[in-house]
Amino acid sequence: ADQLATDVRINRQTVVSHLEVEPLAYAVPFGRPKDCHPALPSILRREGICYALLATHGWNDGSVSPYRLHRDPVHASHSVDYLRSILHGCFDWRG
Repeated sequence: ADQLATDVRINRQTVVSHLEVEPLAYAVPFGRPKDCHPALPSILRREGICYALLATHGWNDGSVSPYRLHRDPVHASHSVDYLRSILHGCFDWRG
C-alpha cells in the first residue's frame, strides 16, 4: 500500500506539472478487478482523485463504486470499425 500511495502521488504530480490540471480520474494499470489494491480508494481520495477506471465492460449506475468504474478497453489491434461500434454503444448492456 505504501508503494502504491507513492506511485499515485508521483503520477498525480507529473500530470499537474505537465498539464497544469488536477486529475480527477485514475486508470487502473491493466484494468482488471484483481489489479485493484484494497487501499486504492482511500489513497486516491487522499490525493483528491474522485474516480478509478477499470478496463472491464459493464454498466455504470448508482450501484457501482466511483473507484471501480467500467470502461471499454481499447487496443492498438482494434479496427476503426470496432472503435466506431464502441462509440455507438455496442457494449451498452447490463450484465
